[in-house]
Amino acid sequence: MATPPANRLELAEHYLRDAEVYMGEGDAANACEKAYSAAVEVVIALAEALKVPEYEEAMKEGKWTAFCLGRAANRLSETLGKWVVRGWSSAFFLYVWGARVGGITVEDMRQYFEEVKEMCREAKKVLRERPASPS
Repeated sequence: MATPPANRLELAEHYLRDAEVYMGEGDAANACEKAYSAAVEVVIALAEALKVPEYEEAMKEGKWTAFCLGRAANRLSETLGKWVVRGWSSAFFLYVWGARVGGITVEDMRQYFEEVKEMCREAKKVLRERPASPS
């Protein structure tokens, strides 16, 4: 059922590349959706690798909710640093105001997108140092 954290980070990087393509085309809505998808993969990868309670909760429920992802990001930030919650919060902002409500422009999203990219870079460092433990 679980996807290995390294595979999730590869998927996150793919989503970030897609977002950059959409940004280049001026399509902020789709870029925001892809940035959010990247952040989801990063939070899940870190939650699994560090075995935070929210990971176990999501496995029990059979799904991740946005609320559970936010709680996991908060908990991970306590251990790893504020880059997790900054990246997650930025991605959630992009999802709500870019992908769902609309109206955001590519220029409006640039700094938020940079926070998501930073989260992905930092997560790669963490997962190199702490590979996921066997379930």
